[in-house]
Amino acid sequence: MPRDHAEQVLRLEKIAWLAVIVFVAMFVLIDFGIMHLIDAPVARLIVRWLLIGGTCVTLTFGLSRRTVNIFVQSVRGERAARNEAEAIADQLGESEERYRRLVELCPDPIAVYCANAIVYANQAALDMAGVERPDDFIGRPIVDFIHQDSQRAVLERTRHAMEDGASNPPTELLLKRLDGEVVQVEATTMRITFQGQPAIQAVMRDITVRKRAEAALAHQAVHDSLTGLPNRVLLLDRLQQAIATSKRDGTTLSLLLMDLDRFKEVNDTLGHHAGDLLLQQVAIRLRGALRQADTIARLGGDEFAVILPDTDATGVATVVENLRRRLQAPYSVENQPVVVGASIGVAHSPTHGHEADTLMRRADVAMYVAKRNSVGFASYHVDQDRNSPDRLSVIGELQRAIEEGELVLHFQPKLDLRTQRMVGVEALVRWEHPLRGLLAPDQFIPTAEQAGLIDPLSRWVLSAALVQVNAWRRIGLEIPVAVNLSMRSFRDEQLPDKIRDLLNVGQTPAHLLMLEITESSLMVDPPRTLAVLNRLREMGIRVAIDDFGTGHSSLAYLKQLPVDEIKIDRSFIQDVATDETDRVIVRCTVDLAHSLGLRVVAEGVEDAETYALVAELGCDEAQGFHLSPAVRGRELTSWISQQPLAA
Repeated sequence: MPRDHAEQVLRLEKIAWLAVIVFVAMFVLIDFGIMHLIDAPVARLIVRWLLIGGTCVTLTFGLSRRTVNIFVQSVRGERAARNEAEAIADQLGESEERYRRLVELCPDPIAVYCANAIVYANQAALDMAGVERPDDFIGRPIVDFIHQDSQRAVLERTRHAMEDGASNPPTELLLKRLDGEVVQVEATTMRITFQGQPAIQAVMRDITVRKRAEAALAHQAVHDSLTGLPNRVLLLDRLQQAIATSKRDGTTLSLLLMDLDRFKEVNDTLGHHAGDLLLQQVAIRLRGALRQADTIARLGGDEFAVILPDTDATGVATVVENLRRRLQAPYSVENQPVVVGASIGVAHSPTHGHEADTLMRRADVAMYVAKRNSVGFASYHVDQDRNSPDRLSVIGELQRAIEEGELVLHFQPKLDLRTQRMVGVEALVRWEHPLRGLLAPDQFIPTAEQAGLIDPLSRWVLSAALVQVNAWRRIGLEIPVAVNLSMRSFRDEQLPDKIRDLLNVGQTPAHLLMLEITESSLMVDPPRTLAVLNRLREMGIRVAIDDFGTGHSSLAYLKQLPVDEIKIDRSFIQDVATDETDRVIVRCTVDLAHSLGLRVVAEGVEDAETYALVAELGCDEAQGFHLSPAVRGRELTSWISQQPLAA
C-alpha cells in the first residue's frame, strides 16, 4: 500500500543519517588513532581509501533526501487521489441510490435504456408493460415493447437526444404490453448518465383511457346516438368529398333523401320507445341493402339520407325499388307487427347541382313531392321547386307587402261551449296581392320563414292585432285576441321586450293578448322557449299551445309549461263524429288538460253535430266555420254586436 512505502522510506532516511555519523566518527578515530599503528605505507593507504570511499557512499545516500522526499510526495499524492476517487464514487453511489428511490416513488412509468436495451424500469413501468418480474423487462431491446407504428419515431428521438443532449418534447406513442395489448402513452425522453454510461430516460404517462374517451366523443359528434349511423354533419362532409370525386372522374353521383310513412302512427300508438326501436331496425335494413361504398345517414326524426357514388338514374331506380321493398316488409316492435313505408326523393350531381347544400335541398324537394303525391319515389324537377326564380319574385313582393300595407288581418271568434258566448278571437293574416288576389297564410308564410321575413311579418301582425283591440276598446268592447307566432319568434330572447313596447304604444292591457305556439315548436329548444314563456307570463300575457296532438311533447314537459289553454288540432276534430279513435283522443286530451288546470279549445268545428259532440266530450271552447269564418275587423264588429259577450 502507498502508506507502507512512505513509512519504509522514512525509516531508511533515518538509518542513512545514522550511518553517515558512524562512518565519519570511525574515519576520524581510525585516521588519528589507528593509522599510526600501521607501519606499512601501502596498507595505510588502502585503509585510508576504504574509509574515504565508505564515507562518500554514506554521504551520497544520506544526501539523497530530496529524491526520497519526491518519491514520498508522489506516494502521498497517489493516496490523496485515490481517496478523492473513492469519495466521488461514494457520492455517485449515493446519488444513484437517491435517483432510484425517487423514481420508484414516481407514479408515472419511467424506463432507462442504453444502446437500445432496457437497463432500468420502475414498478409503474413494469406494471404498464404487463410484466411480473423485472427480469422479463430489464435487458430486453426497447423495440420489443414499442408498436411498429411508433418504432421509427422512438429511434429518431433516441438519436436526436444522444447527439444533441437535449430533452425531446412530449409526444404520443403506441407501446405494446407483454401480452400484445396496445397502450397509448405520452412520453418525454432525455439523455442521462446511468452507471457511468450515456443512456436515455423515458418518462411516460398512460393516456389510453383519455384517447378512448376522445375517440368516443369524436364519434358521437358525427354519428347518430340511436342508430349509430353518420349524422348530418358527417353526411355533408362525405357528400362534398363524393362530389369532388365525381367531378374528377366524370361520373354521376346520386343523393337519396327518405322519410318514413306512417311513422307518426307508431309513435302515437305504441310510444316513442317503440318508435326508437323501429328506427334502429330501419337502419339495419338500410345497411343490408346498400354497398360498402355507399353512405347511409340519419338526419333526425324519421329522415334518412343515402349517398350513391357512381350511380346514374337507371341505377338509382334499381336501388330505390330494392330499398322500398325491404323497408315495407313487416317489422316486429315489442312483439307487435308494424308496417311502414318510405317516400324517397333523389337528386343527381352534376345534373341537379355541384354543391352539397344545393343537392340536399333539391333531394328534399323531390322527397316532399313523393310524399305529397303518395307516389313513393320522385326525382327532382325544377318545376317542383318552390325556390325557383318565381319564388324569389314572391319574396321581393312579400317584403314590399309588409312595408306598404298589402297585408290585412282577419279574425275568427271562439265561443264558450258552456255559456255560448264569445270569449275571444284569433287573428289570421292575409295578403291582398295586387295580381293574385287574397292569399291565405299557407301560400306565403313558408316563404317568409325561408326568406328570413318571418320576424318583420310577426311584428306587423302583432301591431295590427293590438290596433284592432284598441279600436274595439274605444267602442266599449274588451275582446282578447290570439296571435300565432312562429318557432323562431319564441326563440328570440328579446320577444318579451318587443311585445312590451307594442303594448305600451296603445296602452293595451296585457291580458287582452294571447300568443299561440305550436306543440312541435315547443320541442325545438325547450329551455330557451320555456324562459321566454315565463317572462311573457310574468307580463300578464296568456299563452296557448296550438295544433296539440301533432307534436312530440311529453306529459312531464307539458306540466312545466306556463300555458293557459291547449287547442286540439283540427285533424282530430273533423272526423270526431265518425271516428271512435278520434273521440278517445279528444276525451283523453280534455281530461289531461283539465287535470293540469288548462282550458281546451276545439279547432275546425265545421258543423252542428261536431259542435255538440266536442261540448259533450268536455271541450271548453270551439272555433270553426260552423260558428264564423275568419272575417275583417269591421265585419266581425258587426257580428259581435249580435252576440252576447262572456261575463
